[in-house]
Amino acid sequence: MNSLENIKFAFELGYAPSEWKNTHAGWDLDAEVLKAKTHVSNKNYKSVYDYHKILASFFRSTMVTM
Repeated sequence: MNSLENIKFAFELGYAPSEWKNTHAGWDLDAEVLKAKTHVSNKNYKSVYDYHKILASFFRSTMVTM
C-alpha cells in the first residue's frame, strides 16, 4: 500500500488538473486512492498482474470526461 501513498503524494504535488477535475467532473483523488486501497486490502488480486490492473484502474479514473 505504500506504493499507493507514493502515487497519491506525487499527484498532490504535481498533478495540476486534480482540483479542476474535482470541481468540474467530481473526480476526487482521496476517493480514488481509497477505492484502490480497498481493492488491495480485500485481496482482489492474485498476482502482480492483477495488482497492476488495480493501479491501471486508478490511473484511468484521471481521464474523466464531461
